[in-house]
Amino acid sequence: MDHNTREQRRRETEVRLAESSADIATSLLARAPSIAATSMRGGVLALLVKLRQGRPRTASERESVHRIVASLGKLKGAAMKLGQHMSYFDATFPDDVRAALAALQTHSPPMSVSRVTKILRSELGNAGSPIIDSLEPTPLASASIGQVHRARLPDGTLVAVKVQYPDIATAIKTDFGPASLAARFATWMYPSSQVKSFLREARACALAECDYLAEARHQADLAARHADHPLIAIPAIHPPFCTARVLVTTYADGRHLGAWLATGPGQDQRDAIGDALVAFYVGSALRWGVVSGDPHPGNYLVMPDGRLAIVDHGCTRTFPVARARLVLETEDEAGAQRAAAGIGADALLLLRVRLGVAAVLAQLGVRSPWRALVARAMAPVAPVATRFEVVLVAPGERMIEIVREVRDLMGANIRDAKLLLEQTPCVLRTTSDRKEAEALKHRIETSGGIVEIRAS
Repeated sequence: MDHNTREQRRRETEVRLAESSADIATSLLARAPSIAATSMRGGVLALLVKLRQGRPRTASERESVHRIVASLGKLKGAAMKLGQHMSYFDATFPDDVRAALAALQTHSPPMSVSRVTKILRSELGNAGSPIIDSLEPTPLASASIGQVHRARLPDGTLVAVKVQYPDIATAIKTDFGPASLAARFATWMYPSSQVKSFLREARACALAECDYLAEARHQADLAARHADHPLIAIPAIHPPFCTARVLVTTYADGRHLGAWLATGPGQDQRDAIGDALVAFYVGSALRWGVVSGDPHPGNYLVMPDGRLAIVDHGCTRTFPVARARLVLETEDEAGAQRAAAGIGADALLLLRVRLGVAAVLAQLGVRSPWRALVARAMAPVAPVATRFEVVLVAPGERMIEIVREVRDLMGANIRDAKLLLEQTPCVLRTTSDRKEAEALKHRIETSGGIVEIRAS
């Protein structure tokens, strides 16, 4: 038997073992999630590491990749987060493997809407009724810790409702147990003698993401810090509807990175999004010592007005600026890894930011070198243009006409338009164009509504 034949047989054996591991993980998942996670730590991850060496060469291997992605998605927690990182972090993976794993950035098998509703009732009580009544059954995203649905507040505001998976904290603790998949992740991403420190920090960060009240505080703080930035949008928090397991924020309308790139944006547009990424993830750390440590592409949206909405802030910590500079100002990635190894404990978030943002900049095809991007991130920020809210104060007496206008304007059905009118005052549109706001005000007033324009 020649060398090529032996190599092919060995590879086929690896594939069969990995497929078997994926099948076991999937079949055990409903009854014993921790056992399923343990099953994933063997052949499945071994195959993913093997696939870094080249494109899957057989139909069986390609099918295995998709089965593995499905299993990682069902496992949630640290297992799914590992897949998310692999999808954009490591350029050594073949493009088709990374494309398959990219689904984990925003989508995995979701909870049923009945279970989501049950959690909302348990967490919010009677205050949650407007959200439950308007909840859209299909999730906007289903990720490693929770899933997101769109709904509407009593005043008509569109919101994103993030609901945490039951028992996810227990699953994460299991994932970081002895001989865990986190150890494989550690040796892959952080190849140094500080693996124990890495694992302690990774576990702490993953569990911190399960506290949605802390995330709400981080998000409100970051929104205030970036309120005047022309390229960054942090959705507002709605505290009356937030608990440790439910987070409600203003809905951000936009495309995830892959979908936006598929529209063929120009180089200037891609450079602008790159500037926004560096300004947020690196600039926040170097200005204020606030490190938002999960820059994977599922956590932001490119909005129609060209701004970058950043929507996930659970993995946020404070860090001494002087130490952050050692990792984040380093031009080359190898230097960043050495700097992180020198810092030791608590350097994981900095390294994730440095390498993660660089990976996305490469995907965008940004022209500027790292140092130039960081310099722009630290430059004084020009105040953002004034934005105008078109507020329907009262519907007036010509209810049929105003219902039709609001329906057409909001892209809603008649029922939702009526519900919105029952909850005035409500914001119909926010725009930076004063003329657009005036035209919309005139249109609604022509139908009998009472409208105000409020600067924000």
